[in-house]
Amino acid sequence: MSAALSISYTTLVEQLFLDITLNDVINKTSVLPVVEPWATMYVDAILDSRFGDAVWARYHIDGEVHNGTIDGSPGLTVLESIKEDAIGYRVNAPEQYFEARPFYEGTSRTDGHPDVIEIILDASLVEVPEGADEENEEDEEL
Repeated sequence: MSAALSISYTTLVEQLFLDITLNDVINKTSVLPVVEPWATMYVDAILDSRFGDAVWARYHIDGEVHNGTIDGSPGLTVLESIKEDAIGYRVNAPEQYFEARPFYEGTSRTDGHPDVIEIILDASLVEVPEGADEENEEDEEL
């Protein structure tokens, strides 16, 4: 059975890194700009369960990556930004991060960006400072 059969076009397949629905990309109805060839790559990668490729396309989809760095960032490359985001999710949204891990563990062996998957999964190895989870829970209650 293909993983593509269970992929929804109208809901997020994963909320942290793949935060635009396929429908919004295909129909160009996202609040974010979506540019080619990244929009097509994003959709195709998700449908093929190549989630590293999909995340890579997502970080490029708005056309804000030039000369290997993300516009508006302090010179961050895409991989550095993914790592920063993965660690941020691990520390600040641990429940969602650990819910997303099995999704990324199920990426296709044909994925062209296994380094992206490795970065996302390796964020689980980051030591969270004592009390950080409690601080996050307090912030959510406010």
